[in-house]
Amino acid sequence: MIAPNRVLTMFAFYVIPISMKAKVLLLVETAAAVLGMLAPGLFGLHIAHAAHLGGILTGVAFMKFSLTASDSDWSPFESRRRKRELIKAVSIKIPKWPHGSTESPGEATREEFISREVDPILDKIHAHGLQSLTERERRILEAARAKMAKR
Repeated sequence: MIAPNRVLTMFAFYVIPISMKAKVLLLVETAAAVLGMLAPGLFGLHIAHAAHLGGILTGVAFMKFSLTASDSDWSPFESRRRKRELIKAVSIKIPKWPHGSTESPGEATREEFISREVDPILDKIHAHGLQSLTERERRILEAARAKMAKR
């Protein structure tokens, strides 16, 4: 019901792959349940076809209610229906990493140290991943962790 055109693949007898759209599978399963109810000995299997049909109909009714109840206070798919709003973010140009720092990481105040040394490293991690850090940058982050632990 959520993605009726999604292609699903099943394995008949655990060997033969069968692919079909979800809405076609729903119709096939419903027809099999109805046919099994009308002619119980047709397949030679003892299956509760009425229970399967009841489950199918209950599931379809629940999904129809959930997907169309826009005025309802409760709906499990509320977040999927809401229109997403785009937020305009300000782009900040971060200067290149300063390689030659004259003072050691321990001499600056905590706020200066974080804004000058740690923030560019965190931006680099965000842009390129943790593996992109140099050994010096890792030491600076370790010093920042130690400074934050002293708080």
